Amino acid sequence: MGGGTPVLEANRLGCKIIGCDINPMAYWIVERELADLNIEEYRRATCKLT
Repeated sequence: MGGGTPVLEANRLGCKIIGCDINPMAYWIVERELADLNIEEYRRATCKLT
């Protein structure tokens, strides 16, 4: 997972994802970022760009 960019982007695209990392801090960072994500607000914003 590292910083979680692939996991976060896949989640934003609506994919079902599984991430793992040996470092518990990496898991914690990604978990925090996903918790703050409002997927509906994100989708509305991306629709305005296209």
